[in-house]
Amino acid sequence: MSGGSEGRWGRWGRRVRALARPHLLPLGVYLAGAIATTWPSVFRLTTHVSGGLGDALQNIWNIWWVHRALSEGRWLYFSELQFHPEGSDLYFHTLSPATTVPTSALLFVGVSPVAAYNVAIIAHFVIAGWAHYLLARRLGAGLVGALAAGAALSFGPFHVAHSAGGHFQLTGIHWLSFYLLTLLALIDRPSIRRGALAALLLALVTYTDWYILLNAGLLSVALLVGRWVEDRALLRSTALWRGLGTAALGYCLLAGPLLHRMLTIRATEELSPGHSSWYWAGDLQTLVIPNRHMSLSFLGHAHQSWTGNGVEASTYLGFGLLVLAAVAVAKGRRLVWLLAGMAALLALFTLGPYLHWGGAVLLDVPLPYRAVERHIPVLGLMGCPGRFALGAAVCLTLAASLGD
Repeated sequence: MSGGSEGRWGRWGRRVRALARPHLLPLGVYLAGAIATTWPSVFRLTTHVSGGLGDALQNIWNIWWVHRALSEGRWLYFSELQFHPEGSDLYFHTLSPATTVPTSALLFVGVSPVAAYNVAIIAHFVIAGWAHYLLARRLGAGLVGALAAGAALSFGPFHVAHSAGGHFQLTGIHWLSFYLLTLLALIDRPSIRRGALAALLLALVTYTDWYILLNAGLLSVALLVGRWVEDRALLRSTALWRGLGTAALGYCLLAGPLLHRMLTIRATEELSPGHSSWYWAGDLQTLVIPNRHMSLSFLGHAHQSWTGNGVEASTYLGFGLLVLAAVAVAKGRRLVWLLAGMAALLALFTLGPYLHWGGAVLLDVPLPYRAVERHIPVLGLMGCPGRFALGAAVCLTLAASLGD
């Protein structure tokens, strides 16, 4: 009995040690970073809102509403509490079920909506770093490079600023990294099961935020092209096309009803844009000058003149990342070149339809986003080009990690 028990505990010990390096280490690092970033939220979960109020109050209501709808068997996308007593649908509301549904589970065990929101913010920092770490490792980054990539994305300007601004839907960036990780697995080892998993994760991205979905679409193309450039026989793989077909069909089944309903509303009703893209675009200076949510903002006050606000101007890329990415590009790997090119394109998109410089909108200098917005009407309804900084940060951090 003793020998069998020791053998069993020995096997468990080996398993724990095997997990410690690739998983427990990054999770511990990102947990420490999350606590430090949100300090002192961990000690004020029930009394204060993490970050600024901003849109946080609306998102706390979202968590409360999702909990109520689930507990009473109601449809999430309609509430009689909006425009009472007639009620209103919530299809164009930032409901973000992929983040609010898991968070609302805490309310079922007695946690308050405010505490649930705060716990989720901290958890999202941890999960975002871990998911991106796994993605970087999948692409071939070393341990240190992958750890740095996860930290740079999760604790970078975009994620921190939108968390501080109360944009709960934009804190769920981990779904993007998990989806891209699954897409890579599907490309490298195609199967129907991996295609179905990719469909599920892309649907979760869709049920998180539309900007994250747009970034996911562009990054999907980049990874597919990158793998094809490395292996020209890839697109002749019947198994890959079968897996991609499964992913497309599964996505239509999971997200199609929501997309169809929104497109129907868009075609039959007159909708006003949520934001003006020319105003909420990033300034060219925002790419290279720290914004007000960063500790380096004391170096200057240029951010005070930018249009929009400090949250939407969170498009700073970081000189350290740019240098590391340049080193990786110099090593000549084609995928790194592609990632760097996609980062540059998405950074250009953050500037919106017209060039901004120092708060001035130069209407005589139109940018490519203007043409893209004209051909994709949904962008006109969204109106925050700066949020393409997420995709730029994903590409840049991955490119930098591959240079270690």
